[in-house]
Amino acid sequence: MCQSGPPTEPTGFARLLGVNTLGIYFPEENKYVVEIDSLNREATNFFGTLHGGVILGLCDDFCGMLIYHKYGINTAVTIEVKSHIVYLLPVRPTSKLTFVCGIGSEMSGIIYLYVNVISGEKKVAEMTAKWHRR
Repeated sequence: MCQSGPPTEPTGFARLLGVNTLGIYFPEENKYVVEIDSLNREATNFFGTLHGGVILGLCDDFCGMLIYHKYGINTAVTIEVKSHIVYLLPVRPTSKLTFVCGIGSEMSGIIYLYVNVISGEKKVAEMTAKWHRR
């Protein structure tokens, strides 16, 4: 576990997108949960829903926070943003969202992560990614 303690504030990237957190916590050793109240309206697409790149960017950012908490600073980098992200439902910028990030496994220095994005009781997106541990 990172010696400086768990991250309790959003990153600069998340703040840039207007993340207003309701909660950041670690329910288990390999899980990181971020609850957000809303995002900037400027982060929408032509249809008025959150741009998929915003959701993907936040998934990646929050996975980084989990890696930081578990392994320490500068210990891993995203190596594949060919991440398999699936958008299941449109999301409005005023939606309360919960990002549940977890480490699925680690083999030969490759960390396999997943993120489920939930709005209310519904999963709106899911992502898997690979990170390389230095």
